[in-house]
Amino acid sequence: MNKVYGSGSVYQRTRISKKTGEACRSTRWSFTYHDRKMGKKIRKGGFFTREEAELALKEGMATHKAAREAKGTVFTLTGHQIQILRGPLVYLWSRNSEALYVGMSSQGLLRPLDPRHHRLQSILIGDSLQIIRCIDSEGARALEANLIEQLKPLLNGKRRLREGGTGTSPGP
Repeated sequence: MNKVYGSGSVYQRTRISKKTGEACRSTRWSFTYHDRKMGKKIRKGGFFTREEAELALKEGMATHKAAREAKGTVFTLTGHQIQILRGPLVYLWSRNSEALYVGMSSQGLLRPLDPRHHRLQSILIGDSLQIIRCIDSEGARALEANLIEQLKPLLNGKRRLREGGTGTSPGP
């Protein structure tokens, strides 16, 4: 059996009351885990019981062990972040601080992260994808149009010429 490298602990935070000067214990439980091999420290809180925090610590240690063995990276998203990333958004693909493509999705990250995306298939390791959350699809469409107009991304221009029938490329 492979050993999990690192140590973890479950605790309740204690703070000093500004009014009374007494120590007050939090009603929520937290855990901290330090993976000595990878040099990473993970802290999470907000658990209602000690048992929940202990289970989360155990799962976190197993996840990091598996990622280390697979030489992978663990990304943790909170429920709030997942809800945000499922809604309407605008995304901006950049390379060396140059805007290459601006797009919009009403389905959150499904479109920009789709490996069959007509533009983002050629994204390189050094490139970046900026995500801008929008309140609704209408606002996302307006922001996308505004960013395309301001930044004039290289790949949006080519698409616009082909679809719009303006410039030197033939019309539809």
